[in-house]
Amino acid sequence: TSTANLFIYEEQKNKEKKYIYLSTQDNCILDSFMAENATEIQVNKMTKAITRYLQCQFLKKIEISNKDIQLEFKIIPIETNSILTDTSHFSPLQSDPLTGMASLHEGQEFQIVISNKGIKPAYFTLLDFQPDHIINILLPYENQTAEEMRILPGQNKLIPIKYKVWPPYGNELFKLIASSRPLDLRTAYSTRGSHNPNPFEKLFVETANSDYYSTRGSKAVSFGEMDLNIYNVSYLITKK
Repeated sequence: TSTANLFIYEEQKNKEKKYIYLSTQDNCILDSFMAENATEIQVNKMTKAITRYLQCQFLKKIEISNKDIQLEFKIIPIETNSILTDTSHFSPLQSDPLTGMASLHEGQEFQIVISNKGIKPAYFTLLDFQPDHIINILLPYENQTAEEMRILPGQNKLIPIKYKVWPPYGNELFKLIASSRPLDLRTAYSTRGSHNPNPFEKLFVETANSDYYSTRGSKAVSFGEMDLNIYNVSYLITKK
C-alpha cells in the first residue's frame, strides 16, 4: 500500500480525451485538465493546488497554547430562518456518545459563540478547513476589521452571522486563532512588507508559498515566541 498523500495520474475518458488528475489519498480531486492541454499555465495551476493542499495539512496540525490567552468557541445549531440574539440560553453541538464525533447535515444552519477563558483581552480569527482541503477565513467577515474581533476576559461573544452547512461531505475542522494583536489574514499578502506583522499572519503567507516546503526540510517550526492560542472544533458533514 502506498504511503503517498498525493497522486498524479492519467486516465482515458474516451477515445479522444485523456485527463491528468491530481488526487489525495482519500480520492479527493484537487485539480485536473486534459492531457493535450498540458501547458505551462496548467502545470503552474496544479503546482498551486499542491501548495494549497500542503498549507492546509500543515496548518491543521498546528497546536499552540498560552496560559494568558485562552479562547474557546461553541457551534450552536439553529432552526432555519431563525437567529440567536443573546448567549443566555443556547444548546451547543454535542458529540455522539457512541462515535465521539459531532455531526451536522447539509442545509443545517448554525451560529458561533466565542468565550474568553483567559486573563487578557484577545483578538481572533476563525479558519475553516473543508473536507476537500480548502481553507476559508470565516472571521473577520468580509465587512469587518481585524480590530473588531476583540474579546475581553470573561466575555461571551455571539457572532451575529449564520453559517450554513454544505458538501463536500466528511470531516470539517474549525480553528480559532487567538492573539494579543489583531489578525488579518485576508490582507496578509498585501501587508507582508509590514515591519511588525502578527506572527501567524507571517506564517500564513509563508506557508502559501511552495518554496516554504522545498527549503524548510525537516527543521521544526518554533512557536515559543508567538503570543497565540489555538482552539479546535471538528464535526462531520453528512447528507440530510
